[in-house]
Amino acid sequence: MNRKNIWTPEQLWILNKRYPIIKRPRDLVPLIGRPFSAIRDKAAKLKLKRQVPPPGKPTATPEEDQFIKANYLTLNFGQIGRVLNRSSTFITSRLKHFKLVRPDALIEKIKEESRLKPGNIPPNRGRKQSEYMTAEAIARTAVTRFKKGSIPPNYKPVGTHRIDSKDGCVLVKLKEGMFQWKLKHRVIYEQHFGPIPKGCNVEFKDRNKRNFDPENLILRTRKENMLLNTIHNYPKEIATLVQLRGALNRQINKKRKAI
Repeated sequence: MNRKNIWTPEQLWILNKRYPIIKRPRDLVPLIGRPFSAIRDKAAKLKLKRQVPPPGKPTATPEEDQFIKANYLTLNFGQIGRVLNRSSTFITSRLKHFKLVRPDALIEKIKEESRLKPGNIPPNRGRKQSEYMTAEAIARTAVTRFKKGSIPPNYKPVGTHRIDSKDGCVLVKLKEGMFQWKLKHRVIYEQHFGPIPKGCNVEFKDRNKRNFDPENLILRTRKENMLLNTIHNYPKEIATLVQLRGALNRQINKKRKAI
């Protein structure tokens, strides 16, 4: 087992004691030193339950409800949330509680005002992180930063093989960097017979995509490949059935899109 996945007794103690009662579970990230997704998954495995107020007990103060009622038609949820230090979800739930609905025209107006305009300058452009974030917020970001020399969990070393999900062919990683996976049968062909001309495909003589014997690989132009796979190589009756099936599938797809 990867030692990084082993929780220490101290981490488990903090999780068991604080997760049920802490106001924001994400605040456990700097305390435990693990990503929020790991904390959430571990809490689920331990069957830890969040302590919620009893049914019918309001979670907002009268002053918060009064502010929401007075401003929900003039401010967007983000602005109200920043004033009250509450989430947009909280604002939405309180409006539902009081059965308050904003007019569609107002919603569209707020959306239009919140969209980025051409030439918009980001508020943090040219500014240091400390100029627009608190020290506590900067400390919270430290947990999710990339560390020097860190290796992504999905990293694959050179020489790794994988199956292409599109056509089932084998891909091999030739070197580090992006887009360095190549079709193995093309690599083997070039090693034995030289570069592949533009517009040509390397095919398997026996159609077995796992038989990489150089003698089993053959070079064909795309035109040759098309002629070999055309339905007109089949008997007339089978070719007609294939065409009818294609026409039927197209009509079915049209009907589905129209629903």
